[in-house]
Amino acid sequence: MDFGSIRPFARFVRQLEYLPDTVSPPSFPMDARLFFVSSGEGRIEAGERVITMPAGSILFLNAGVPYRLLPCSAVYI
Repeated sequence: MDFGSIRPFARFVRQLEYLPDTVSPPSFPMDARLFFVSSGEGRIEAGERVITMPAGSILFLNAGVPYRLLPCSAVYI
């Protein structure tokens, strides 16, 4: 199966520039989340793991997985 055959649907897309002094509250999503780091290095706490994401990486989180963006210098899409 290829990506096009599953007909993905994005309900909401935005670009977010995150700075080293930014702190986000925890999120408890009811739908899946997809993070792409277009520049910098992202850091996300998902469940009980801290994930470091270099530029060009993608993270998929299933619905119901609590997460929060940690202080870093990154641009997320």
